[in-house]
Amino acid sequence: MPLKPIETTTGPLEYTVSSSFGYRFSKFLVLPRITEGEEFRSGQPFQLSPMLQAITDEYLTREEQQATYLRPNGRPESVLDTIRWYVRYVGKDNNIIEFVQRGWYRMPTGEQEAATSGDEIEEEIAEEAGAATDGWIYAFTFPELIKNEPFPIKVGMTIRDVEERVADQCKGSAFFSQPKIMRSWRVNQVSLTERTVQGLLKLSGHWKSDAPGSEWFVTTVDEIERIVGIVQKETR
Repeated sequence: MPLKPIETTTGPLEYTVSSSFGYRFSKFLVLPRITEGEEFRSGQPFQLSPMLQAITDEYLTREEQQATYLRPNGRPESVLDTIRWYVRYVGKDNNIIEFVQRGWYRMPTGEQEAATSGDEIEEEIAEEAGAATDGWIYAFTFPELIKNEPFPIKVGMTIRDVEERVADQCKGSAFFSQPKIMRSWRVNQVSLTERTVQGLLKLSGHWKSDAPGSEWFVTTVDEIERIVGIVQKETR
């Protein structure tokens, strides 16, 4: 049972272990509370994570925060991680908070776009203390690029659904074909694992410097899998 009644800007909210609860709690309670605070109104950058955690602690026990439900893709997700996600996503999507740098936000100034990318949101959540840092490393390419090995492959990370993440990344791509997911690996410490895998691929001379972004490598799926395996042994 919550620590006290959950009153939002749209009325009472019943606690349930679900994505819907996390969305409503974030949009109609946490974000309004943040915008009422002195740190927000000062216009100066503030750390978002401690602020949303303090508000959540007023209403939900740690057990309620850590309770998990299954997402449509079968992956368990905690109520707290859902709140963390929606505070950032709804906040930036509705121009309520403005991204400054990793973990830091401020009142929107109108001087820059108020959104972070999906990748930045995921990496922030994955690196927060107490967050569920497991996730997926994925490798995808486009059919046009698959010729003789090695060929260009993009290596990225997500804490959510691989197919959804890849589809989001490819919106507006110059390629007309659908991306082909070559393989994905469930890993611990996903953000650290991604950076390390990409770093080792660069050190091995596989980085495709003329590709948009910094995550394309001319390599093979077997080579990526070998490196992922090595990194996971070191980070367990």
